[in-house]
Amino acid sequence: MGKTVAKIIAYVLVALVLVTVIGLIYKFTNGFNEDFKTFYVEYDGKQILTAGSKLDLEMNSAHTFKVKYTFDKEDAEPKEYNVKIVPHITKDFDYTVDGERYIFSKVTDLTPAFDLKKEQTSFTLNIPDKLNIQKALSILHTGKTVIVPEQAEESNPRPFRLVVSSYNEKVVYNIDLEVREITVTDIELDKPNIVFPINPDTPSEPDQPQTPEIPDNPEQPTTPTVSEHSIEYLSTGDATDLSGIRVTGDKRAVKDTTVHFKVEYNADEYEITGMRVTVWNSNETVTIEQDADGYYFTMPNYNITIWITFELVEQGEFYLIEYDTLGWGGANVTCPAKAREGETVTLIASASEPENRISHVIMQDWDGEEIADYELTDGKLTFTMPAQNVSFMFYVVPLDM
Repeated sequence: MGKTVAKIIAYVLVALVLVTVIGLIYKFTNGFNEDFKTFYVEYDGKQILTAGSKLDLEMNSAHTFKVKYTFDKEDAEPKEYNVKIVPHITKDFDYTVDGERYIFSKVTDLTPAFDLKKEQTSFTLNIPDKLNIQKALSILHTGKTVIVPEQAEESNPRPFRLVVSSYNEKVVYNIDLEVREITVTDIELDKPNIVFPINPDTPSEPDQPQTPEIPDNPEQPTTPTVSEHSIEYLSTGDATDLSGIRVTGDKRAVKDTTVHFKVEYNADEYEITGMRVTVWNSNETVTIEQDADGYYFTMPNYNITIWITFELVEQGEFYLIEYDTLGWGGANVTCPAKAREGETVTLIASASEPENRISHVIMQDWDGEEIADYELTDGKLTFTMPAQNVSFMFYVVPLDM
């Protein structure tokens, strides 16, 4: 009898151990759906054990996360871990920094925007006030002008991803963050002291029901309100200074209306190499056409951003211009120091002394070989710049020669 009871107790203990082990495995495998977790994250007293999760955090607050290894003892030497913030993309977009175009999905690290403080067994995110994509990228590109499309914020409700991984990166947690304003809760009202002012014009009796107004033509249906959508124009390209470019056009329009806009720029400095339209929250495409008055397109039923790409106009290489005098006295010469190939250049020259004159001018290369022989016309010489450095020799002679 005693042996039988002992066996039963032993079986029960073994069963309890098995149940405990299975419970641990269930817990650290996300219900047997993932590999066993030897590393996990804890926030606000709750363990994060799923590879992908979502979390709402309040702005202007510090949020501390604990990192733990499953079978470590309390006095165990802390192991290393990795943590950073990266973009989480719902709908990708372009943004500009001092006129230069970037793509949000290509950003590799947004951690500086969260002022992360890392300790051995925990880390803290210090989320600033009014944090959004615009502010995060402005912190990343400190001191530069960052322009983010208006629709980027609403199209990416959780734009930040907290990535926490074990020292060997075998366990990785992707936590998609939404940062919100601080929520005020638990306000108690002192009910006996709440006073609502009474308008003396308000009758003491309950309002009588009002007879609804009937339109003069009840059969005529009411025209529905048509919603307008926003239009944003952004200039981008390989030039760092796009301040000389001006785009004018409607900033809002309703669906199916024709929208016109103009682009003003210095054609000697820039050229338009492309235009494209981002239609937010839709895969719809918009085609931009050109006419004598500028550009136009048909407005879709969504907010849009128009990207206009500029490139600097290719400029030819500069060649140098020098001059000297030979003969009786010097010369007063007004001459540019350099010019590009094919450019029209005008020199102005006169003899330094009134008793002298310039008889002719020789253009030569820097090896002394003659290229051309000129005479001044009304004290001027106009020529086309060749593809080489040149030197002019002004021959000065007396007036009577």
